[in-house]
Amino acid sequence: MPLVVEPVSRHRPEPLAGTMLACARTPRMNVSFLRTIAVAAALIGSGSAQERIRHTDELFPGGVAADDAAWLVTRVVDDLTGAPIAGAEIFLVGEHKTPLAGEFWFSRKGSSDADGFVRIPLADLPERWDIQVLRHPQHGVASRSGRGDEVWRIGRPFDVPVLVRDWQGRPVAGARIGFCGGCGHTPDLVNATTGPDGIAMLRGIDPHNDFADVYVQHPGLGLGYRSVDWFPGDPPAIVDCAWSPAKAGKVVDHKGRPIAGAFVDAGDVHRGPWAKTAADGTFVVLGAPAETSPSHVVTPVGREIWFPSPATYPVTLQLPDLADPEAYQGTIDARHRRETTQLGTRWVPARVEGFASAKGGASTWWPGAERWHERREAEIEVPQRGPFVIGVAQGDEGRGRPSSRSVGFADASELPAALVLRPFAPTRVRALVVDERGETVGCRARVRSSWSGKDEKNELVACAGGRLELATGDTGLSLIEIVPERAELRPRLVWATLPLRSDDAAVDLGTMTLRATPQLRVLGPGDRAPEGVTVGFARAGLLEAGQVLEYALAEDGAWLGPDLRAGDAVVVQDGDDGVPFRTVLAGDAPWTIRPPHGELVVTVVDEQGEAVAATILIGDHAVEANGETTLRGLPFGPVRLIVSAPARRSAIVETMVVAAGAEVRVVLQAR
Repeated sequence: MPLVVEPVSRHRPEPLAGTMLACARTPRMNVSFLRTIAVAAALIGSGSAQERIRHTDELFPGGVAADDAAWLVTRVVDDLTGAPIAGAEIFLVGEHKTPLAGEFWFSRKGSSDADGFVRIPLADLPERWDIQVLRHPQHGVASRSGRGDEVWRIGRPFDVPVLVRDWQGRPVAGARIGFCGGCGHTPDLVNATTGPDGIAMLRGIDPHNDFADVYVQHPGLGLGYRSVDWFPGDPPAIVDCAWSPAKAGKVVDHKGRPIAGAFVDAGDVHRGPWAKTAADGTFVVLGAPAETSPSHVVTPVGREIWFPSPATYPVTLQLPDLADPEAYQGTIDARHRRETTQLGTRWVPARVEGFASAKGGASTWWPGAERWHERREAEIEVPQRGPFVIGVAQGDEGRGRPSSRSVGFADASELPAALVLRPFAPTRVRALVVDERGETVGCRARVRSSWSGKDEKNELVACAGGRLELATGDTGLSLIEIVPERAELRPRLVWATLPLRSDDAAVDLGTMTLRATPQLRVLGPGDRAPEGVTVGFARAGLLEAGQVLEYALAEDGAWLGPDLRAGDAVVVQDGDDGVPFRTVLAGDAPWTIRPPHGELVVTVVDEQGEAVAATILIGDHAVEANGETTLRGLPFGPVRLIVSAPARRSAIVETMVVAAGAEVRVVLQAR
């Protein structure tokens, strides 16, 4: 039976839900639900509202000023359902100047209560903190910067595969990777090691976390330092690492005695990379850019010492006499002083194909080169000896993923007599388009250049006889747009996961059925599309928590967005200041949603009747109010609000939303 969402129905009672999910199959109503309708009907008939207001000294979101260093207060909710998350651990984490891979630190932690509220005292916290890190058995790990919003929406965790490749494009086994939820000065949240296939699994992360950076540590590899770009069903996220030799050495004091616990830096990014000296003073820095050297040491007591750049390893870094408070320059052995050497190059014949220009998009790189070397008209520059790679640009990069072709050679002697450079062939997408009777449907189709369709670059391609055949340079999760020739059939946006680039990459979507009935209708009065509302949806693993993809409705309320499925959250909002009405789809399409249109006027004042700037928390949504505020888009029936303002007691309000419009006046008492 199709799902029908009515304005007065409720998915389940939730004490602080407000406009939480109002989805139920209309034939199934329990006794408490019928009582709710009866009470609402009585109040609607009387044209009045009843409320019960309870004042409390307990802190709620909005009850602490933004510059108040005494408390951190927030509410943690599930991004899709809006339900509170209990038992989440929240860690307050400060930035460190010398972050090490695999180490986690924090200044204080708290946990969410049964209603998802987190209250962490800060007044006695001596250390500065910069981000919040959340851990939960069912919700994995997430992070956000600073204090964040009053409501912290948490996505669903995923095990994300990451493929680590070296500078020649080869998978690397045994590489240690870290997933960092802040800038490079913050700790790893999850660590993993690549297997024989070069793939590591980051367990329980949100791939669309506010920060989602990956760092690599392995001899011969640069840091990789890039953000994860991955969606459920995608091929592994790829981290290509530059060449970087391991840089080893020893730190000693001015008398030659080893220094343990010192930090050594040989990089130029937030992450360093840093190494820590062992008991014998030795260190190994992994991942530093090839052209940088261990030239910065932070001693165990925090003194910063700088060194000349060595040219060979291992190197001994000798500290000055630290009894001198002005000393900041160390020394290295003379034999390690940098000497500039040049690797000879030569030009070899090369022909390019598949480019508009004869020069093409090809270049070479090798260890020790400071830049990619561009080719000229019919030749390409390579080193006289040693390994190198030739990179061939695609010109049709798909959503930021690496799709260029790289070919590695151990030496120029391996080059063929006739070197031909060409990009990958386009990926081929096929499908058979039919109607509900199985008859083929003529159509036009394209791979969307953007999910939203804004600034669309790709033209629709005619697909005679219902045989869809498209060529694309995209990889990963994509949208295929199908527009039928027959007016009675609805267009369709189909999700498809496209493979990594290769000359024979192809995907067969099988049979695509177009229907006259839309999968979703959002209906207002008169069974037409409601005016002034925005409609979007969220799916686990698709977007950053708190975001929705918005699409238009047809005149009959039909959804014009991509294919939906059970578990998706559809969010309808009455204007920018309306309270979002959230529905998690269940069962099979078609679905119908009738968003509520109840209103509640909330007036917040102090004991003298003056307007108060306050935060109104209604379920998983926070509204900033000042004096009189109208909450629109509410279901009829009981609603619970929490009203808070700095330096005042909070008010928990239980009232009713009625058809004629309801009002409630809240007096916030001074603490």
